[in-house]
Amino acid sequence: MDRDVYAQPEVRDYLSRKFVTVKLDAEAGEAARYQDQDFTARSLASHFGITGYPTTIFLRASGDHLINAPGYIPADRFLAVLRYIGDGYMDHGVSWEQFKERDDKK
Repeated sequence: MDRDVYAQPEVRDYLSRKFVTVKLDAEAGEAARYQDQDFTARSLASHFGITGYPTTIFLRASGDHLINAPGYIPADRFLAVLRYIGDGYMDHGVSWEQFKERDDKK
């Protein structure tokens, strides 16, 4: 994901405009803090239900958990996921299938 997806200019640009990004080594024991609670990186990953790597976690600005996007996601599809979340489609009750249908017509 680092080399093939996050390195893509469109993905980098969209992420920098709409998201705050944090990279977590979920197999590490380093300290992590989330919503005024102390975790290790490993226990925080467990808290979010991470069972495989890579996994991208999306949180609201409040810190509330939105969704996990597990596995490798190609750059074009990942950008669609970012737009679905970042442009508010998810918050406005548009299903992923409805969004993809609209997005595919563009």
